[in-house]
Amino acid sequence: MSLELRTNDRLERAGGGATFRPRSSCARSPAWPLLLGAALAVTLLPAAVSSTRAQDSARLGQAAPDSAFTVDYLWVLRNSLVHAEDIPPIVERARRMGVRGLLVQVVGRGDAWYRSDLLPAPEPLQGTDRDPLGELLPLAHAAGLEVHAWINCCLVWSGPHLPRDPRHVLNAHPDWIARMADGRSMTRLTPRQRERLRVEGVFLSPAHPGVRRWIADNVRELVTRYPVDGVHLDYIRQPAVAIGYDPTSRARFAMESGVDPLMFGRASRAERARLDSSWAAFQMDQVTEIVRGVRDVLNEVRPGLPLSAAVVADTLTALTVKRQPWSRWVREGLLDRAYLMCYAPSVPTVLHELALLRDHVAKVLCLAVHPNGRVLFSGGDDGIPRMWDLKTGTLYKKLERQRAAVTGLAWLPLRKRKILMVASGERLRSGLGGELKAIALAEIPPPPLNSAQSVGLWALA
Repeated sequence: MSLELRTNDRLERAGGGATFRPRSSCARSPAWPLLLGAALAVTLLPAAVSSTRAQDSARLGQAAPDSAFTVDYLWVLRNSLVHAEDIPPIVERARRMGVRGLLVQVVGRGDAWYRSDLLPAPEPLQGTDRDPLGELLPLAHAAGLEVHAWINCCLVWSGPHLPRDPRHVLNAHPDWIARMADGRSMTRLTPRQRERLRVEGVFLSPAHPGVRRWIADNVRELVTRYPVDGVHLDYIRQPAVAIGYDPTSRARFAMESGVDPLMFGRASRAERARLDSSWAAFQMDQVTEIVRGVRDVLNEVRPGLPLSAAVVADTLTALTVKRQPWSRWVREGLLDRAYLMCYAPSVPTVLHELALLRDHVAKVLCLAVHPNGRVLFSGGDDGIPRMWDLKTGTLYKKLERQRAAVTGLAWLPLRKRKILMVASGERLRSGLGGELKAIALAEIPPPPLNSAQSVGLWALA
């Protein structure tokens, strides 16, 4: 969750237009002319959610009260780094709040808010010879704060005009820019079209090998030159509009599948369904390979340095639209921590969504569908059978925890009794043991439709 304490005017000066982040309803405090986002840090192995109780104090510039629940990290957006005099108050405020560290946006729109040989300086800093990250790091470390380098990956521009610096990736590598289904480059979208399509700006194509190398090389330079305490990836996903229709992406998929994505419309209905599934998997793999490339760089040059990412909280949207299989990244150890982008005016709503999303991290081993076609049962490693609303993805109910992982489920629609058969234990699948239990349930009504609780079922896969 992010608190916006500055105007869109400053965001544009920092190299980007207004993005679709919710704005705080709080008035801007003249004593704190800076932008800080209070990050709900969710360590997913094991899961641990930080409360936002300290955020009310944060908005008032007060120290957070002593509590077992604290804000772990603060986001520091790049427009807070435009003026050198703003940096000491950022560090002091974080110290008084008692947070663990800062996530500092150092790669905003394909530019470097630090000294770089690979990326151009942001337009607000060109000609100043400043090093904002170099200015902030010693102050933060002296205050006992971690500093994680926050890097925007695939989103590289959102300003009203294209970047002026010829070294900017949009100018140096126009072939890396994502193309939409009509063949247009994302640079052709006007600000009004971006707003209508809910697109934050210009994205690069994750399938282009050059894009992967570019992101990995930027991380290598950064963590080699600066003693940062972690790397935080943002916009490690596709935009809301369909992309992947640049020549490189089309050719790579065609080599794997034998079909150009632009030719899907000529396939039969059954073949189209298969191709759409293969295309979605291909695109998710391309984004995953960017994360894997960054992880490989860190393992090589700074072993043990934490890697985190900002991820779409709605897992259905994350997979089907943004092509961001972040729960897989956590399970496979590519990420050490995920920051769920849960935005809502009500803090209890956010905490409730986070609690539900914790259910999506454990590996799911089995599924069963109720005869009414509306309720799905799932079981997995944590030993808790769950009931879901198939239409909305809402978690309806948790059943009693089993003594081992749930490895099998079957619904028995008997005339007088409604029985869910639950198999648990690893050995049951091989016929060598385990436990089989019958759980009697009352007639199941359709689950309540509550959009605030909808989290999507794709994470069950």
